[in-house]
Amino acid sequence: MAAAAAITLALILSACGAANEEAGAAGSSDLSGELNGAGATSQEAAMAAWKAGFQSDNSAVTVNYDPVGSGGGRESFLSGGVLFAGSDSYMEDEELTKAKETCGGDPIEFPVYVSPIAVIYNLQGVDDLQLSPATLAQIFAGDITTWDDPAIAADNPDADLPGDDITPVHRSDESGTTNNFTDYLSQAAEADWTYGPVETWPIKGGEGADGTSGVVSAVTEG
Repeated sequence: MAAAAAITLALILSACGAANEEAGAAGSSDLSGELNGAGATSQEAAMAAWKAGFQSDNSAVTVNYDPVGSGGGRESFLSGGVLFAGSDSYMEDEELTKAKETCGGDPIEFPVYVSPIAVIYNLQGVDDLQLSPATLAQIFAGDITTWDDPAIAADNPDADLPGDDITPVHRSDESGTTNNFTDYLSQAAEADWTYGPVETWPIKGGEGADGTSGVVSAVTEG
């Protein structure tokens, strides 16, 4: 049986700024070329829709987006490998300084949409599992290891919980999703989550999966 966190807050796009230019006539476009970006896997579906809309109005432009994770996207952007990055987290001060060097001016960061935070699980016979922040933190910290643990039972007094082992599933790549989730645990269950907010999963054990879709697959496939 498995438990996993799939966490996202306000998804961010980062790109270099540009001098003001006069807009072309409505319905026309003189743009051409290739626009490459990379970043959050949780942004992949939305990016596909945005790409389709943009390219329908700018047929001579090809937009590519590599869902390598928030951390990988920001690294590629800061090194000049891509022109924009999607991330679940804002850039830190050091990253902003580097971005100014890469861009030759101020970068632009703006939120693009809000996506919910969810914890998913796969436990046969249990359809409505409730987990308090403290219980959730102890599961992902490796302190609660079976589904019939007293803390889980206290959160779910009417559930018939088996004694099966819990396999926590986490992101194996550097992830803004992980940062948001661990930030939540740090604030909501400070006594039980002592690792702080981090983009790279800090605990050995459990099962790592690449990207949001990888985490979902690992849990649903058991």
